[in-house]
Amino acid sequence: MKKPAFWLALVFFLAVIPAATQAAEEHPKVKRWLKFERCRLIVTEYGDGDSFRVKLADGDEQVFRLAWVDCPESDSRIPTRNEEQAAHFGVSTNDIPVAGKEAKKACVSLLAKPFIVQTRWASAMGMSRKPRYYAFIATDDGLDLGEELLRLGWARVKGVAMNPPDGTKSVEYRQRLEKLEADAKIHRRGLWAKSRRSKA
Repeated sequence: MKKPAFWLALVFFLAVIPAATQAAEEHPKVKRWLKFERCRLIVTEYGDGDSFRVKLADGDEQVFRLAWVDCPESDSRIPTRNEEQAAHFGVSTNDIPVAGKEAKKACVSLLAKPFIVQTRWASAMGMSRKPRYYAFIATDDGLDLGEELLRLGWARVKGVAMNPPDGTKSVEYRQRLEKLEADAKIHRRGLWAKSRRSKA
C-alpha cells in the first residue's frame, strides 16, 4: 500500500471507530431498561424455572433468563453443573433434575396470567438457537419472579450483578435475595427439604 493511501485509511479508521462506539453506547438496547407489559409465557420442552420463551404484547417472541437467580437444572446434559448445584443445596445430583422440574412448575404457575418483563437486552448466552436476554419479571400480583422462586426454595442467588430497574443498588439487592434464600433454607422449603444442611 502506498504511504498516502495508508495514512488516509488510518485516519478514516480512527474517525469511524469512536463514532461507532458512541452510537452503540447510546443505543437503547445497551443502556435503558425497557418495560413490556401483558407478556405471556410460552411453555416449551427446553424452558425451565429461570429461562423461558415469552410472547410480548405485540406478538414478538423472545427468550429471557432471570437475572440474579439460578434454578436447578431439569436435565443432566451438563453433569458438572448438576454436581455444582447439588453441592450448593447439599443434596444428591439425582435430586437436581427432579427439583428442576418442580421449579419449572412453580414458574408456569406464577406466570399463568399476563406479566411484566423489564430488560436491557444484555446477552445471557444459552444453548438455544434464539438469543437469550437477562430480565427482571414481575407477576400479575406484582411479585418479583426471582425473589419468589428463592422464597419457595427452588432457586439460589447466583448470576450477573446488575442493578434492578427500580434503581436499587446491586449490593443491597443481593442482600435482600440472600435473606430470602436463607429463610427458605431454614424452613426447608422446596429443594432445601432434602438438604443435608439444616442451618443457613
